[in-house]
Amino acid sequence: MIIIREGRQEDEGAVRAVNEKAFGQPDEADIVDRLRQSCPCLLFLVALVGDEIVGHILNTIPASASRAPPCTALPASGKVFLPFKSKEKHKKAIVIV
Repeated sequence: MIIIREGRQEDEGAVRAVNEKAFGQPDEADIVDRLRQSCPCLLFLVALVGDEIVGHILNTIPASASRAPPCTALPASGKVFLPFKSKEKHKKAIVIV
C-alpha cells in the first residue's frame, strides 16, 4: 500500500536519497534542495511504502503569486518515484492522508 501525505522538514533527507537513487547522481537532488530552501512551496507531498519514502512531489509558487520574498528561481514542479517501487502491486492501494 502507498500512503501519500504532506511532506515534512524531517523528510528532506529521505527525499534527497530518492532523487539521488532515481537519477543516479546528486544534481537533481541539489536542485530540489535549493528550490525548497529558496522558494515557497505550493505543494510538497511524499509517498510511503511502510515507513520508507519512495517518492515525492514538489511544486513551488511563482514569486508574483506569493506574499513571501521573491523566489530566486522560476516556478517549478516535479515528481520522482523510485523505479523498483512502482510495481503493479503498489498501484492497487493508494491512501491519501
